[in-house]
Amino acid sequence: MKHHSSSLTRRSFLAGTSAVVGVALVVPLRFDTASAQQAGEPRMPQSFIRIDTNGRVTFLLPTCEMGQGTHTGQAQILAEELGAEWSSIIVDMPKQPAPDYRLPFGQMRSVGSFGIRFWHDPLRRAAAQARGMLTQAAAVRLGADPAALRSENGSIVHAGSGRRIPFGDLVEEAMSLPVPENPTLRPDSERTLTGRTVPRLDTPAKITGRAIYSIDVRRDGMLYGAVRLAPVYSADVESMDENSVSGVVAVVRVPRGAVVVAETWWQAKQAADALDITFTQTPADSLSTAEIDAQLREALDRSDVPVTTLRGDAEATRSTQGRVVEAEFGAAPHPCEHGADLLYRRIDAGANGIVDWNPGARCPPDDAGTRPAGAGRPALHQHHLSRRRVRPEDPRRDRPSGSPGEPRRERSAGQGALGARRRRSAGPVPPDDDVPLPGDSG
Repeated sequence: MKHHSSSLTRRSFLAGTSAVVGVALVVPLRFDTASAQQAGEPRMPQSFIRIDTNGRVTFLLPTCEMGQGTHTGQAQILAEELGAEWSSIIVDMPKQPAPDYRLPFGQMRSVGSFGIRFWHDPLRRAAAQARGMLTQAAAVRLGADPAALRSENGSIVHAGSGRRIPFGDLVEEAMSLPVPENPTLRPDSERTLTGRTVPRLDTPAKITGRAIYSIDVRRDGMLYGAVRLAPVYSADVESMDENSVSGVVAVVRVPRGAVVVAETWWQAKQAADALDITFTQTPADSLSTAEIDAQLREALDRSDVPVTTLRGDAEATRSTQGRVVEAEFGAAPHPCEHGADLLYRRIDAGANGIVDWNPGARCPPDDAGTRPAGAGRPALHQHHLSRRRVRPEDPRRDRPSGSPGEPRRERSAGQGALGARRRRSAGPVPPDDDVPLPGDSG
């Protein structure tokens, strides 16, 4: 019997069998000229919601989806307040958020429950504004009192006659109306979708293998880099012998470490592990969990620590109770958030500019600059390029931005890619000109 090798992977298997299990895939709608002519020109009452003339509703969400369900929760808020049909909505992110978003700290962050805690009211207000414009347009067309109309399942419905007008039939008229300054919100008694557990919108693409991560992107002649960083944050490179490894394209020195670039990932990883590199010694080299715990206990026992919260009289209560239960609660000094995906980044350094495939390119980690374009910061700094020369591409991420070492490793990977490009025949990226970026049509 002959043995036939197979290139079947888990991802290709899932992608090929998705039709069998019947999992629907939510595909972001592209509003370019060609698709607009086919699907109906999109209308945008404000930055969060797009409605095309076919009634398709797209929510442009201002936060990063890291696998925690933020986009699903935000879509529930918008869909319920707008009266959209939940099964047909589309969720996407803006390439460059408009000023309307008024991003907190200038970031599309969702850590710390920002996705719901901060955005619940603005999203609900935006949906109420869009609903008000659609309702007013329907009232004019029907010659009816707006109070006699309601929105549900993607239509404006007249209570008396039961006549329904789909959103798509009203967008032309609605766009000519002023945006309500003080929109009326739905009564809480009518809210049945918000806060309810529903299937996650980002799950189908993951279980069918169609979700695209940076590690899935392939280009002809693509190189791979492996990062070797100092074991502690305060250390740096003391010495490094670039010639200690062979068969690689480049060894690039980056802050607090090095990046080895090779033709394959395995070559780069093996060479990075074998690289003769010495890091500076620091007091943190011997720091242990037990030592950190002792420092925390010592700090708690100090009498000069300011009290931030004081409720009741604990000592008086203790003295009057017949039975006192005492317990000590501790927390890990440095809890780590590990993600399902790997730490990776892909830089497409073409002749005319940089395309930065960075997980969370439009919502990068906290040290990545003035988000949303902060993903291209290494390119901007090393090549003195304007932001229009760096195009962030936002593949999926399934890890929080607090994942161990993420900011350093992603930044180092970007610097390594750009450094390796300079050492090859391609040379540095030329000065800023009005030229297309890699992958652009012009």
